Amino acid sequence: MKIGHRGGHNEQAQGANGFVNEVVVDRLIDAAVDKYLKIDGNSTVNCTPGRCESRVDLAYGVDKANNAKVDIFDSNHVNAGGGFGCEVCYVSTKGKVIAERVCARIVALGFNDRGVKERTGLYELNNADAPAIIVEPFFLDTKSDVDIYNRVGADRIGKAIAEGLVGHNIGENTITATPISTTPAPIIAQPIPVYVAPVQSPIEKGKAFVGSKCLQLQQKLNKVMGTNIACDGDFGNASYSFLLEFQRKYNLAQDGLAGSATFNKLDVLISTMNTPVAAKSTGNTNVLAMQKLCNQLGIRDKNGNALICDSYNGSLTESAVIKLPLCGIKYTQPVITRVVQKIIGASVDGVFWTGAESKMKAWQKSHGCVADGICGRESYLSFLK
Repeated sequence: MKIGHRGGHNEQAQGANGFVNEVVVDRLIDAAVDKYLKIDGNSTVNCTPGRCESRVDLAYGVDKANNAKVDIFDSNHVNAGGGFGCEVCYVSTKGKVIAERVCARIVALGFNDRGVKERTGLYELNNADAPAIIVEPFFLDTKSDVDIYNRVGADRIGKAIAEGLVGHNIGENTITATPISTTPAPIIAQPIPVYVAPVQSPIEKGKAFVGSKCLQLQQKLNKVMGTNIACDGDFGNASYSFLLEFQRKYNLAQDGLAGSATFNKLDVLISTMNTPVAAKSTGNTNVLAMQKLCNQLGIRDKNGNALICDSYNGSLTESAVIKLPLCGIKYTQPVITRVVQKIIGASVDGVFWTGAESKMKAWQKSHGCVADGICGRESYLSFLK
């Protein structure tokens, strides 16, 4: 079996911090997943990115898994928000079966069972071709969970995930009987930020601060940033991470607290959406698709900002769209290809082949573009008309 796996977030697009650091810990767990899958004789594809922005981070992992045609895609994270125990997210029927196996294996190590959760708003689950899961084995800002992690260790958690992925035990004697240190050795070489006797973790502080306005915050962030935060009124890891990104991009205090300055900036951006260009249509679904695509790939407008996803074409949208890379038979861009295929009326499979090329040429011809079958600057701009 071929299995794609990744550690969530990266050194630039940081995850959560608490008693341990998410990026450090999920890399340790992910390495163990890879090790035990190989011990079991499986082929693995490491889909963990290097240093990059969050949207590039997500697209990189999914695209690599899709291009490799993996049988299962596993994304490893660590939860935050003050809860207890393990949960595994899925979106497909096959994904649910795998999620249930993985969750049961992790719970057997001593973590509380939060069960499996169907999450329809998460990029990795929605865009992976193979059955996909997102694993959150414990809460990094809950001391009792971190105590279990330190006692059990990343290696055994990774083994549990690997066994859940393949559906059977893997080499029972492959884990050493030596007691696991309460401070995992790899962390000595790469110190983990530790909050000494914290009253609240950063996410807990953000959750308490935003209070009943959390749902409003999530909705506004999704509109301005083109994100897919679940609008559930629960301030968790995704809400916290994208709030920090918004504050960074718009030169606000990067404190993870949604105060008046943050809400004021969101409201200004929403109220001053792209001024529609004369003779161009408004409320265009193609425009919305291109705006979301640019944001997903981390492509910014001429002012260096993410696009407002409002379906309106204007100079800001055009300044970002023209930066999109070429898309065609010779240019492997699965994320872009899916959007282009949908707009030109081709079969949406992320593979730009002869059928899509014919549709592209027909579109170009009917819209006054050079009909070469390659989607570039001129063709992208025609999508906005």
